[in-house]
Amino acid sequence: MNYKDGLETERLYTRFLKETDAETWVPFFENKVSSRFLYFPDEYTPMDCSQSLINSQLKRYNEGSFGLQAIMLKETDELVGMCGLLLQDVEGDKEIEVGYHFLPKYWGNGYATEAAMLFRDYGFETNNVLHIVSLIHPENTPSIKVATRNGMTPYKRYERFEGKEYIVYHITREEWEQLKK
Repeated sequence: MNYKDGLETERLYTRFLKETDAETWVPFFENKVSSRFLYFPDEYTPMDCSQSLINSQLKRYNEGSFGLQAIMLKETDELVGMCGLLLQDVEGDKEIEVGYHFLPKYWGNGYATEAAMLFRDYGFETNNVLHIVSLIHPENTPSIKVATRNGMTPYKRYERFEGKEYIVYHITREEWEQLKK
């Protein structure tokens, strides 16, 4: 799979994550609201969680299963979040997901929606897929709002992460093509 960074919107650009990004990401895990839908061992510190999340994305890059990228604010070069494509196994089917997490201090600026749309478009433009998904915990209202603004609708429920239920939001290629007109 061909996966590149350096994608841009009006306000944002992407780059592949680096191990040194872990320190910047610690506040995400110190905030119990932002991190409550990510599951790490109880004994992990916020830095352990941050390093684990970054390392899992670096592993995805190396394995060719995409991975979240750093979302950078053009104006200041600050890392404001992570977004990207993720190759996921959903009940035995390989799905391309648009995933996203943003640092709490940058919430409410539309960055998550802007980045999610960027990767939705990139996913359809560079992959021959019939649909793209986002896997969201049913109580994660902010992520549901981003998925909805990204043109996605609930498709089905399934169990993931030690029996926790998730909703599969998706957008079909046909729906995406209608949005782009």
